[in-house]
Amino acid sequence: MRHARDMVVVAIKLGISAALIWYAFAGIDAANALRLLKSIPPGIVVAALGILALQQLVGGLRLHRLLSLVNTPISVMMAVDVVFVGLFFGTTFISFISGDAMRMWRLASSRVPVGSAFQAIFFDRILGFVTLIALIAMGAPLLLLRIGANRAMLLSVVLGVLLGILGTLAFLLFSRVPRTMLRWRPI
Repeated sequence: MRHARDMVVVAIKLGISAALIWYAFAGIDAANALRLLKSIPPGIVVAALGILALQQLVGGLRLHRLLSLVNTPISVMMAVDVVFVGLFFGTTFISFISGDAMRMWRLASSRVPVGSAFQAIFFDRILGFVTLIALIAMGAPLLLLRIGANRAMLLSVVLGVLLGILGTLAFLLFSRVPRTMLRWRPI
């Protein structure tokens, strides 16, 4: 009885997935999309794939270092493998959470304690967020030049960058908050 119910659940999930895939691709002109893909010079495709591979190598080196910092070293090759698996699942399921979950699973299956894997991936996310805020802050002057006189857009960009920086600083300094302030509900 349970097997039949499981089969029905799987069939429903497959049906929903197929319907969503059909819906996502229904509005795409396949012939035009293929023509556009063929118009991309092969050198650009190779360069883009090379940059993507380089990013994953750097990500693997970063994960390797983070795991060493939490006293759970793994090989660089394993760290790069974990990052590539995370990239695949994060891209395929359009969610960083699925990528992080697969990185955790891959590390745990390599005998990395779950706590250490979680810490390394969490620190990697924090590092990524801080880097992203820094890149946005560095690129903001160029963006502000591009925006021009649109005051609302200008204000939103400046406010977004400032909130990102303040939020990052608050997160990084949270451990230094006096214990008496921790009793306040908003804190």
